[in-house]
Amino acid sequence: MSSQTLPPPIARFSDGVVRRVLPNGLTVLIKPNRVAPVVAVASYVKAGYFNEPDDRAGLAHLLEHMYFKGCRKYPGPEDIGMAVEAVGGNLNAGTIYDYTYYYFTLPRESFEKGVEIQADALAHPLFDPDELRREAEVIIEESKRKYDNPSAFAAEKLYELAFDRHWMRRWRIGSDRVLRAITRETVVDFFASSYRPANMIVAVVGSVDPDAALSVIEREFGTIPVGTVHTETSPPEPPQTALKYQELRGDINQEYLEIGFHAPGVLAPDTDALDLAAAIIGRGRSARLYQRVK
Repeated sequence: MSSQTLPPPIARFSDGVVRRVLPNGLTVLIKPNRVAPVVAVASYVKAGYFNEPDDRAGLAHLLEHMYFKGCRKYPGPEDIGMAVEAVGGNLNAGTIYDYTYYYFTLPRESFEKGVEIQADALAHPLFDPDELRREAEVIIEESKRKYDNPSAFAAEKLYELAFDRHWMRRWRIGSDRVLRAITRETVVDFFASSYRPANMIVAVVGSVDPDAALSVIEREFGTIPVGTVHTETSPPEPPQTALKYQELRGDINQEYLEIGFHAPGVLAPDTDALDLAAAIIGRGRSARLYQRVK
């Protein structure tokens, strides 16, 4: 009998989801849905704003932008987007507190090609230094637009006021000074320590056969080296003991009021009840806050 470690078995759930962890540690989730002849492929990396020290704030978002700027098989800065569009697909990405995600939406007959492109972009990015500098300036312009958005600016200032130590307090998109100081070596180091299969999930939803789709994912993503996951984590926030208040003035025609309460994490037993209470109080025109204010 061979002593070789066997890959984990495939788990099939009652809602149709198929789950498997590949030998390199990558988690794959597949959900067939044949309502339309399309398929979505999304890759999630468990690295976002909360995994950046202060001197590298904005790094995860900058790396997200660089995903589209060339890889081994598609080296040009527009090649990845053009290759996806050439097979009838579209693509986008996003960065949030604890993850970054990349997704393609494709005709079902382009599924294999889409997986090939996405896997190569995630496994073999080029991180061209000139493109890196350009994308840093693109993000700085995004930041400036946020300064011109009173509601977004007020929300950021609320987080800054509410947290003393946790990285939630920072301007999430990164500062001009820090973004301009990020080097290619810094991006490569962050990529090498965070973009490892054990720190990633690939999800497929759409008009596919689960076993055939799994075979394609395994072929394209299964060769990514295991590596070692090492991500920074935010310092814990000390207990809040007093009301905090801040008033800001600017050349705007409306007043914006932001009120925040510290709450338990998303997996805490009280979270669902708190979400429901928040909806009753403030979501939509039938909410109590809307009715009282308007």
